[in-house]
Amino acid sequence: MALSFSVFLVLYNLSIVLAVGAGTAIFVNIKERKLAKVLASARRNLPIIIILAVIPVFVLTEKWFAPAYANLDYTPLIYSFFGEFPADVQRSLLNPMMTAFMDFVYVYGFTFIIYFTPYILIVNSGDRILRKYAAVIVINYIVLIPFYIFFPVHTPAYSEALTTVSPILYNNQYLGRMVTGIDPLDNCFPSGHISLMLSTLFVMWKAKGEDGETYGRYAYFVLLSFILISISILYLGIHWPADIAGGIILAYAAYYVVEKGHVFRLIDAFMRFFKNGRKSED
Repeated sequence: MALSFSVFLVLYNLSIVLAVGAGTAIFVNIKERKLAKVLASARRNLPIIIILAVIPVFVLTEKWFAPAYANLDYTPLIYSFFGEFPADVQRSLLNPMMTAFMDFVYVYGFTFIIYFTPYILIVNSGDRILRKYAAVIVINYIVLIPFYIFFPVHTPAYSEALTTVSPILYNNQYLGRMVTGIDPLDNCFPSGHISLMLSTLFVMWKAKGEDGETYGRYAYFVLLSFILISISILYLGIHWPADIAGGIILAYAAYYVVEKGHVFRLIDAFMRFFKNGRKSED
């Protein structure tokens, strides 16, 4: 008996919670973490937690502008450069086991890292790294959203210019419906999966260099996940090579700006405003 879609969504979210628990056991030295300190870290970084929870929702604002820019489509331009390359990648690797694995990597791997990264930084009281991570993620979204509105590019699997790529993920009874429920299938350039994962990798790799015992294993996990997600988005016909290149450039630019330190003045001002507001309420 097939599951209803609503039951699947409940099980999917439960699986992410369980994955965070498993990640805690693998990547966190929980014996050295006191619950009181973890709660204090969460309270101290509440403004950042709110920002990281809310800012992805702004991608949905693209729908407000969609009618005005419905006639825009830059997919033919991208196709003129890369042609059948996405189809060639898919055909060279296509088999049922690979499809199941790539579906899992794309949907579960990305979601896990998006949730687990701020979690591990809060648990480890990595305030400075968390601030850097949040700043990089915010910059990513500030750039991604205008591109998705004003430079729409359809996925290879749903491109009129390229008809030889199979919409493998989108044909999945559950995962496909979940993805298309929030993705209009023209948010390709630059790839948010690539830019957000690579940005996370930059931050965690630097953290590994500073404290390898605390963040080393997780940094290597993010590296492996980034490689697999890069393969999955080509295999599943979700992105063009140009999208990947754009995502890499965006990730590097966002990280570079944050590493220069100028953006933290804005964050500090926001934190002071938030704390002063809470004090006035008390």
